[in-house]
Amino acid sequence: MAVPSIDMKDVLVTDGVGVFGGGGVWSIYIGTEPATPDQVITLYDTGGTDPNPRLLLDFQTFQVRIRGLTGDYQITYEKAEEVRDSLLALPAQVINTTRYDGVWQVGDIAFIGPTETRPTFISNWRVIREPAAGMHRVAL
Repeated sequence: MAVPSIDMKDVLVTDGVGVFGGGGVWSIYIGTEPATPDQVITLYDTGGTDPNPRLLLDFQTFQVRIRGLTGDYQITYEKAEEVRDSLLALPAQVINTTRYDGVWQVGDIAFIGPTETRPTFISNWRVIREPAAGMHRVAL
């Protein structure tokens, strides 16, 4: 079972929002934001609320950081909107091996200031997931 950040990365790549890894324009990274290139999208798993103790049902959260070129505040914000449009209200589906029943943005896109003069925005997300298997929990 992949973590939410990896599954959501796959959605963003499929939708053409960015490219996974590498040094290209709007490269997507998981867990660690590199110093270069400038235009990056980084996904972080941020926990969530308690999983259901009886059913295979998890309530997890993740964060997306979008960092752009120095002086490209508007373009960077537009990329954050593109991320939002790709993920928000994603229909129920299986991504990799996990069923997603819902994807919601928590709050709105937020500017967190420049990172070494580069504009950086974040958006926070929550998901409801049904893992494919579990030791003691039962499927819905």
